[in-house]
Amino acid sequence: MAKTEKNKKKKFSIDEKLDQIIDMKKNENSALRKIYNSLKKDIPKNNTK
Repeated sequence: MAKTEKNKKKKFSIDEKLDQIIDMKKNENSALRKIYNSLKKDIPKNNTK
């Protein structure tokens, strides 16, 4: 069965693979930015002069 599943997979060109990687990184960065901003809101600000 494993062999037939491998044969069914579409072979992507290098450009298509790079586009997929770029999209994944954008999604990852967006998620990390949202987490960072939510954590940043929870930290009280200390006003020191």
